[in-house]
Order: sequence, then C-alpha cells, then structure tokens
Amino acid sequence: MRRGDNPKMKRLFPFFRYLLLAGALPGGSILSAQVPTLRVAFHIFQTDSGTGNFHADSVREMIFLKELEQWINTKAGKLDTLTPPVSSPYVPDAGFRIRVDTVFFHRDSHAWDCSVDIDAPYMRTRYVDQDSAMSYRQKHQTLPVFIGGNISIVGGHSRNIGGKGYIGMRGFYQQYIQNQYDVAVEESAKNLLHEIGHTVGLMHNFRGGTTGDQCDTCEDNGCPDIGTSNNIMDYWPSYGHALSECQAAIISSHLKGEKGTISDVLVNDSCYAIPESTLVISRGDTIRITGTQYLHGNLEILAGGVLDVSGYLSVPQGCRIQVRRGGQLVLSKGTVGNLCGDLWEGIFTESDDRTSTPQVRFVMGGKVENALIGLIWSDAVGIIGDRALFRNNVVGISLKGDSLVSATIQNFDFITTRRLNHHEEGFTPKAFIRATRASTMNVAHCTFTNEPGTLQFSIDSCGAGIDFNGEMIEVRGCYFYRLFTGIRTFARRDQVIHFNKFENSRCGVNILSGGYQSISENIFVLQRFNDVPTFGIVAHEPGVLQAHLNRFESEYGGGQIAGLCLVNPGTPNSTCYHNEYINLPVGNIILNQADIEKELFKWSAQPGREFSDLRLGTQFRRNVYWNTDGEILMMRNPGFGVVKGQSPEDINTSFINPADLPFGGYLWLDDAAGLTAFWPGKVPPDTIDAWHGIFEFMNRDESQSRRFSEFSIDTVKGALAKLDQMGKNPGDFFSGNLFEDLETLRGFPLAARSSVIMGYLDRFHHKEVWFIQGLTEIAATNSRIDTLLVDLRDSLAFCWYLTVPWWNTPPLHEVREVPALPGWPVGDYYRLLPDLVKGKPFPSFDIQPIPASEYIQIFPRASYIPDNFWRYEIFTSDGRLKLSGSLQGIQSLKIDTGGLSGGIYFIRIFGSRMNLGTQRFMIIPR
Repeated sequence: MRRGDNPKMKRLFPFFRYLLLAGALPGGSILSAQVPTLRVAFHIFQTDSGTGNFHADSVREMIFLKELEQWINTKAGKLDTLTPPVSSPYVPDAGFRIRVDTVFFHRDSHAWDCSVDIDAPYMRTRYVDQDSAMSYRQKHQTLPVFIGGNISIVGGHSRNIGGKGYIGMRGFYQQYIQNQYDVAVEESAKNLLHEIGHTVGLMHNFRGGTTGDQCDTCEDNGCPDIGTSNNIMDYWPSYGHALSECQAAIISSHLKGEKGTISDVLVNDSCYAIPESTLVISRGDTIRITGTQYLHGNLEILAGGVLDVSGYLSVPQGCRIQVRRGGQLVLSKGTVGNLCGDLWEGIFTESDDRTSTPQVRFVMGGKVENALIGLIWSDAVGIIGDRALFRNNVVGISLKGDSLVSATIQNFDFITTRRLNHHEEGFTPKAFIRATRASTMNVAHCTFTNEPGTLQFSIDSCGAGIDFNGEMIEVRGCYFYRLFTGIRTFARRDQVIHFNKFENSRCGVNILSGGYQSISENIFVLQRFNDVPTFGIVAHEPGVLQAHLNRFESEYGGGQIAGLCLVNPGTPNSTCYHNEYINLPVGNIILNQADIEKELFKWSAQPGREFSDLRLGTQFRRNVYWNTDGEILMMRNPGFGVVKGQSPEDINTSFINPADLPFGGYLWLDDAAGLTAFWPGKVPPDTIDAWHGIFEFMNRDESQSRRFSEFSIDTVKGALAKLDQMGKNPGDFFSGNLFEDLETLRGFPLAARSSVIMGYLDRFHHKEVWFIQGLTEIAATNSRIDTLLVDLRDSLAFCWYLTVPWWNTPPLHEVREVPALPGWPVGDYYRLLPDLVKGKPFPSFDIQPIPASEYIQIFPRASYIPDNFWRYEIFTSDGRLKLSGSLQGIQSLKIDTGGLSGGIYFIRIFGSRMNLGTQRFMIIPR
C-alpha cells in the first residue's frame, strides 16, 4: 500500500480544549491579562497497520501526552538560574505557555519511520496543507508538532526561527515504553521545549558543535561549550530550563508580532462567534466602549441608537456592524477591527430616506482594520472624517449604489502594514477606495500606503489606491506609495488628477475610458521591477487627454520604465506638454496609434470641414528629458504618427482647435521601423545635431510659429487630395507638378508622408531627376534632425510585439492589468551608431551621388588620405549592419551598393588611429 493511503483517524480530546465564558455585557467579553499561550496540535504518526506509536484508545498514553504540556508550562513559568553563572539578571518566566488544542492520529509508515530522518515537510504538506477538512485556525493559527517513531533517541527540529511552520519530533514513544514514566516525560518535554524555543525566535547558544560554533547574538549567554549549560537552547546532556535576559527579550518581540509569524498561533479565548447572534442598539440607547471589547456576533445600530468607540471593539469573522438609517457610529480615537487574526465583514450602511441617513463619524483618528471591506458606503450616508485610518483591510471603503450622487473623502489615511489576516487563503490588498456606479467622487489630501510593499508582496498583489467606476472623479493632493496601481479609473466624463505624488508603484494612474482627462502637476517616482514594466500613466483609448507639468523620475533608471503609455490613443486632439522626464529608459510609449493620414484624407474629402474639425492625435511638445534614453517608443503600425514640435500657449480646456496649434512636425513611423529610440540629453546639441530611431520630419525649424490657419483651407485640402491620389495612382503624377506639390506640402504639418512616398519610390524611373531632387531636398535639406524616409523592405532589427493582457477574478480579487512588455529591449541605445556620441562632431568625408543606386564614392575632406587602410560599415536606418569592408588607397573609395534595397543608410568610416565619423545617404533602386 502506498504511503498515506491508509485511512486517517482524527480524535479530539476534551482535556486539550479550553473555553472561557462570555463577559457580563450582552454579546461581549473583556480579555483579561494572561501569559501568551501558543496553540499546539500533536500529530501522532503510526504505521500503516496502526502500531508503533501512541494510540487514542490508551488512556495512559493520552495522559503521557498531556503531561508533556504540563511539564513544559511548569518549567516555562519557573525557570532556573543560568549555569555556568553569567552576568545576565535572573529571568524567572519564559513569557509563554503552550496549549495542546488537538491531537491527530495518522496511519502512514513513511511518516512514522524516523529512523534516519524526520520527513516533516512531507508531513506538513500531506496532513495539514492538503487536508481540506481542517479549518483555517487548525491550518494557519496552530503550531503543528509531528511525532514520528521507530527510533529510541529523542530528537527533533523546527522549520525556521520564529516561524509557525512545524516542529518535527521522534523517539517519544520509545522513551515511553523503555524508560521510567517520569524520565520519559522529562526527556521528551525537554527536547520539545528546546524546539519551541526556536519557534519563538531563539537560536543555539553554544560553541563546539559538530557543525561549528552556534553562538547566538546574546552576549549575556556566555556562549558555553556544547552540553555544559542549563540554557533551554543548549544541547544534551546538560540543557535544562533557563534563559538570559536577552533571550527573554527576543521571545517577547516575537510574541508581540514584531518578528516572525509565531504570534499567529497565540490563543485568545475571547475569539469566538455565537451563530445568529446580534446585539441591537435601539433608539435612545448609547453604548460606549472604552477598553477592549469582544463581540460574538453581529451588531445593529437602529434609528436613534449610538455606538461610541474610544477603545477597541473586536468583531469576529463572518460578522458585521450594520448602521441603519438614523443610527450613528462614532469612532472617537477608537478602533473597530479583529484581534483574532481573522477578517470580519465590515461596517455596512443603508438608507432609503434621505431625511434620516446613517451617520459614521471618525473623530481624532478613528480606525477600521482587519476587515474584508472596512466601510460600505451606499446611497445617502453621512461620513465625517478627521484623519480617519483604514488599516490592513482587503478593501478600505466601498462606495455602491445608483443613488450615490456625490461622495467626498478628505483627510483619510489608508495603510497596509503587514500581510493581511488569512493571507494564506489568498487575501491581499485589493483597493483602499473602490467605487462602483458612483456619480461623482472627490478625494483630497489622503494617503494610500503599502508599507511592506514588495518586501512581502509581489508588486501585482499590492492593490490599488483608488479604483473608480462612475461618471466623474477628481483627486487632488494625495500620496500613493508602493501599490500595484495608484489610481485606476473608468469614468464616463471628466477625470481630474492634480497635485498628487505616486511613489514606487507599478502604475501611478491607469485610465480605462475616454472622456476628458486632465493629469497635471503630479510627481511620479518610478521604481525598477526586473520582471515587469513600470509606468507613471497608462491611458487606454483616452478621449481628450491633457498631461501637463508632470514629473516622471527614477532614482536608479534602467529596467522597464516609462513615464506615459498610450494604448490605442485614437485621433482626438490631446496634449502632452511641459512634462519632465528624469533618468528613464523611455519617456513615452505609444501602442497602436490611429492612422492620422487616413483621417486627414477623410477630412480633405468632406465638403464644409474646417480646420477645427481636424483630428491630429496626441501631441508631445515642450517636454524636457534629462538622462532619458528614449523620448518616444512606438509599436510598429503602418502609416501613423504623432506631433512633436513647439507648443502653443497652455491649453487647459476639453476642446482643442487644431487651427491654434503652432507650426510643428509629425513623427512618422512606418511598418519597417519597429523598435525606435531617441537620444536627447546624451547627444550634445551644440556639436551633434543628429538623432536616430523614429524618423522625424520637423518642417523646417521648430522655433517658427506658423499655424495651420495661415494656409488657405483650399490649398491644404488640395494638396492632401493630390497626395491621396498619388498613393492610389502613382502613374498620374509623372510631371513637374508633383515637385510643386511637395514644396507646398512641406510648408504645413503634413509636410511629407513617408509611408506613401517611399512605398512608390521604385515605381519612378531613376532618370526622373526632378522627383529625386524633390525628395532629396525634403529628406536631406529641410529635415532639421534626421530623415523623412524609412527603409520599407529590410527586416526589422527588433520585433517588439506589445500585448495588453487583462484578467478578471471575483470582486474582491479583481485586478485590471497594465500593459505587459515582454520584448522590452535590453542594452545600450547608443550601440546603433556610436559615432554620433563618441566620434567627431561632424563627418570628415562626403558621399556622391546622393541619392545613390549602384555605388557610392567617398570623398575625404582636407588631407584625410588613407595611407594604409580604413574600414567602413554600412548600417540600415534602424542600426543593422548590412555591409563592411576596407578602403585602401584612393582608387578603392568606391563602394558597390547595388545589393542594397531602397531606403536610408548610415556609413561609418574609421581607421586604427582616426575616426572620420558617420554620414547618411539614400538609396534609390533602379
């Protein structure tokens, strides 16, 4: 028979269970002072046939197990003086007791056979973690002691220092059947007390063991030779029951919950619920709680009733406080929570009569903690807060109800200080404020803090500060720290987020809807997470988005960090102005920008459309980038772009008229560009005026301030119509008129459309000089920064496919994921063209002809004649090496380029002692 297949027997014995009666107050009891007591369960492992260990049918054997508990508690309450003598003061009491709450019997020969080792991890997994019949208290609020057999020597080990995982013991039964009864009790209990010492935080105190010195950090122990002291944490044969003052302090710290997890198993006899029990506070009744009060059922406050808490009211698991209309709950510095390691249901409010609303008042820092939902705010409820504190709740405040017209939350503090109660069952922070079907919500001067943050939680389990679904939301002057998402909002109208600080969160603001979004004057401190990306703002299909005067900064940089990420931003005229990006890998990411070109063509073809009807998408202007490798990264998508150029006066309205936008330029990205990057901040602007990555057409100089409205609308529409027709029927444009059209087009912010023009380059005969000249002039002369054209046919240097996974779980576990970036590039953006940064300010050679076809000729400037040889490398516009070779002597300066497809290339020339720099050129295939 396989191990663990035998039936498992469980027996509960009355003398291992204790019950204290309720106090004098109806439905409540007051906890009296008592020594901290650890709840313990004995797991007795027998052979598959039920032999070889203690048995439930033997009264004498059950009494022996009971006397182990009694011996430990007697010694823990009356310790000896340490020997050999030390300077530490005498410690009379260990500061804890144990209570064997339950005894389990299991038939499993594998677990029983401890002749070689104690397989405690198997015992824990098989007979605790996987036992669905066990309650939460038995699984996670009880210290299991596994007792195996088949060995005569008593010994054991614990899972970890200060932890509640388990204790594994062996040899008890052989001691019982072979030695005198009292000797067997003492030998077994002494070993068990030593292992319990580990669970309450103590380490060994001796030197000279088989594994080397194991002296703990307590200097008042004396660190004796192994087996020579009566310290609980010494080894056989001399260990006994004595502790130093330092050890006692360590135990106290662990039992207070300051360290480890052992405090989870402390017994609290006031923690129980009476089924279907409800304490009712009726009209005219006022109950004041000033000390610590334990509730044993639900509590209902009816109209005219008052509950005033200035002490601590502990509500049991599965129970709630219901404030009916006209009732009043006042927390005057007091706390409503749970002191039993459980999660209670929370404060529920209701009202169907606005003339008699429930009242919940927080006075001088009232607190709600350890609840599934701290406060459910529905309909017309009066909430008055004076630095109210919601602590360690799954959800802090939940706003619900179709008639909840407006909610204002000011001066509240929301905090998580540790793992939540019942975290073993999957409970993690979900949202400090959650609003569903609310009309308007205003949140001001609140704090949302997850103190442990990623020290104890995965960042994706740190919850949201505000999770809003409704009409309008405004958040001002709040602080968000170490959260999965600071603000997650789905608002059908306005979303105003101003003057907040978001620090070390996975995502500061996550917008999931359209409408009008104003996100201004916020600070985003972004932390690097090695396996997931971090964002300041993520906007999914935003409406009119205005992101102004925000600061996005990272202390260490690197990793996957971006200030702003737009997902499917569409064509509404949105602005990203006057923001500051500091020490980031990427400033902005745009996923799936709408086809602005198609929108422009549609606009030009519709009669009666004005400049105010233009939809130019999101514009990035007057932003500042400090030590930021990439200004903008875009996902590949044919024929789209965003504006980059000079900003107009600040625009702070929900409607933007494109006619008022100053002269600027489009960032065009065709489907061949793929991953792209800018290098502002690292390229000295006074010496090198070249960027690489997104192919940017700046329409002359961005210092100019010409506007759309300066052009005749007929001129603009006519030029767009011709360009549209050229894309559809390129053969119709083999005339000099196209050059005139190109000259006109480059005068306004459509200027030149790389995805149309470049796509038809190879259809024009190479002798059409006027066309080549027109393209060259735009590409090489009037493009202030890089180039207008892209390489359409070469494969990408990077394939960066970005996905936006979403997943939904039940309401208390619901999380909407931010974009995942599985293909985020790792490395130095400068690797593409290092000469732009490290080489000469200007290239020391020229290239002819431009544009080229079958070859290029190199013409060194000044006296740069290759005495020996130079090397050359030709890169595509996205940084891929296509050709390389040597240039030896003046006759070898001609390079065959017939094998290159049309597009823009860079050639780098260098020698052993000299770098001539990098030059760009264009290939027009025959």
